[in-house]
Amino acid sequence: MNKYRRIAVLPIAMLVLAACQQGATDIQSLDDLAGQTVCVGEATTYLFWIEGTLNLPESAGDIAPVPEGMKSTTLPTDIDCAEAWKSGRTGEFQGWLTALPTAQGAIDEGYPVKLVGDPVFYEPLAVAFDKAAEDNDSLVAAVDAIVGQMHADGTLTSLSEQWYGGTDLTTQEGQEPPEAGEAPSCDSGEPDGHFAAVCDAGVIVVSTDPAYPPQSFLNEETGDYEGFDIDVATEIANRLGVDVEFTDPTFDAVVAGGWNGRWDMSVGSVTVTEERTAILDFTQPYYFTPAQMAAFDAEASASGE
Repeated sequence: MNKYRRIAVLPIAMLVLAACQQGATDIQSLDDLAGQTVCVGEATTYLFWIEGTLNLPESAGDIAPVPEGMKSTTLPTDIDCAEAWKSGRTGEFQGWLTALPTAQGAIDEGYPVKLVGDPVFYEPLAVAFDKAAEDNDSLVAAVDAIVGQMHADGTLTSLSEQWYGGTDLTTQEGQEPPEAGEAPSCDSGEPDGHFAAVCDAGVIVVSTDPAYPPQSFLNEETGDYEGFDIDVATEIANRLGVDVEFTDPTFDAVVAGGWNGRWDMSVGSVTVTEERTAILDFTQPYYFTPAQMAAFDAEASASGE
């Protein structure tokens, strides 16, 4: 009797797993995720979109409507969603919403992921500063001017193409970046306020989020941070005339404000939203990234076993 019971249970388990994988395979469009659960990183714009609370500047362009009945589940970072699928947790959620470079990077690394439909919105990402910091206007203005210069002289385009496979994500389609003005440095004029404090220290402390390659990641062999955001921050520091030091607080801590001087600015792919502008000061965007829906790819999973 025990032998026959074991034989009967095995096909049921296999059918359950097959059903989960078949459901994920059937997702071919955004509409197929109506009533389904989508995984997102905590406190991200992707979560806000599903909740219906996302408020981007008008310059960000159109935002796709959320499929009816779509629900969210959160993990600490976006890539944890892909890790869950890779580990076999295919029944917990049917979609994954993240930045297109993150999703494509996961595919390139062999994760069982496929892209679904067109981007649902485009995120304007900018250098962020704590509004609560005293006398911060001069530093914000200096970095904003440097970002403008980096747009104008092609530095941002070159870095984007280097890190994103030849793709220029630094301009929004149909829009031109503002004209670049003269950018101050520690060696020009007389810096004041927080800008002067950074010049006196000879270093600017920058927060970044190493959980999102190729934007930012930790090279475990060298112990150094690398990526698009890292190169952007380093170039900003060079043009200010100071060294750069990186720190990696949680993303929640960055967007909550109240940094208490622990870091001077954030170059960690922070999206500009109306709510965040009440807490943070932003430069002009240094790049725009598509928010891309993805689904579990059962065929890729099977081929990787």
